[in-house]
Amino acid sequence: MKKKILYFFIFSFIFVGCKQEISNRELHEKYFDKNIERCIDVLLTAGYDSIQAKEICSCAMDKAFSIDSSYMKMNVQDFSDFIRLIRSIKKTIPTDSL
Repeated sequence: MKKKILYFFIFSFIFVGCKQEISNRELHEKYFDKNIERCIDVLLTAGYDSIQAKEICSCAMDKAFSIDSSYMKMNVQDFSDFIRLIRSIKKTIPTDSL
């Protein structure tokens, strides 16, 4: 009986220790649609056309991922700083290259 309990704990620790963390790409793709919807809602409120809003939001999410693939894991303050950085970069780069 003691051996069974010992084996149970050993396998439990191995299983828990081997659990893979979701990659940044998978996290980005998992929440992409939900984040796009939220972004579109904001742009629609600001007066954008729905198709245009979807294009802008989709592009923004992809650009954010290409700049820092871990943006989905940022806390609120770091994410705000990240958005400010993107906006400052956008002001210095010609629009057609974004």
